[in-house]
Parts: sequence; structure tokens; C-alpha cells
Amino acid sequence: MEIQTSFLIFLFIYLAIFIISSLSKLFFIEGICCCNCSRNLVFIFCHVLILQLLCKYEGGSVLKFLEMFDSYRVEHCLRLCQEYGIIDASAFLLERVGDVGSALSLTLSDLYDKFVELDTAVEAVVLNHRRVGSSHMEVFNSVLKTKEVCLSVPETF
Repeated sequence: MEIQTSFLIFLFIYLAIFIISSLSKLFFIEGICCCNCSRNLVFIFCHVLILQLLCKYEGGSVLKFLEMFDSYRVEHCLRLCQEYGIIDASAFLLERVGDVGSALSLTLSDLYDKFVELDTAVEAVVLNHRRVGSSHMEVFNSVLKTKEVCLSVPETF
């Protein structure tokens, strides 16, 4: 049931992004100005709704979404990303508002946390294998299989 729900949410987000990008291209191709009209509010509302869904259910896709579009309120999106703990998107938005120092600090802090997590996981594997007398190669293979070591490739739309 959980997989079906996640798939439906992903499908909804994908369709919403496709519709918004198609409509925005259509309006700009036809020369209709969306900047000062009520249609712009609809686009902004849709962007915020999609961003909230992405933050909640598909955090790894938030940065890609933010890079694809630029018609959103940066401060509101930044608050959402910080609220859901989406570091890469938060750093991107901090950089967009000109706070490069905070963006770098946030990125380095996240990197440090990941190194601490990696160190703890590797230490636990090594200690466990010492108790049972495993070879160095077995220890190395076990370390490579831990979730902290495995590289996660973000899903794309």
C-alpha cells in the first residue's frame, strides 16, 4: 500500500510539473505577459503546492524542481525547505537570496554530519567483524554494503 501511495504522489507531481511547464511555455510563446495578471498567481500557487508535496514525499527532487522554475517566492520556498530539512535546496535558495556564507556553512555542516555518520557506521562494522575474526576483505566488502557508504542516485523526472 505504501509503494502505491508513493507512486501516485510521484505521478501527480510529475503531471503537475508537466502541465505547469507546458502552460508557461504556451503563454510566453504566444507573447501573453503573465507577470502582472491573475494567471501568475495560479502558477505561483501551483509551484508552492508542488514544492510542499515534494518536500514532504520526495525530498531528493526538490532541488531539481527549484532549478527548473524561477517563478516562486524564494523566501517562502526557503522556509519550506528548512522546515523539512532539505539541505541542498536550502543552500541553493540561500545562495539565490545572496547569503552565500550561510549556504556554504549549511552545506559544510551537512557534509560534516554525513562524515560523522559514515565514521560511526564503518567503526561498528569493523568492531563486529573483529569479534568474529573476519578477513580484511570480508570487512571491506561489509563496509561497502552499508547504507552510509552506498551512493544514492537521485531519481529524475
